[in-house]
Amino acid sequence: MYNCASVTETRTNISLIIELQHGLLIQATTMKQRQIAFNTNPLNPPFSNS
Repeated sequence: MYNCASVTETRTNISLIIELQHGLLIQATTMKQRQIAFNTNPLNPPFSNS
């Protein structure tokens, strides 16, 4: 019983770590794309209020 619970908990933790890393990767990619867009056209940055 304890072993089954341990395995399930470990798998859950691994899934959470993978999701977290994936989320951070997406966030980093988005920030990089914004920076590239800003560098390409600094007078009209993305997400501006104009």
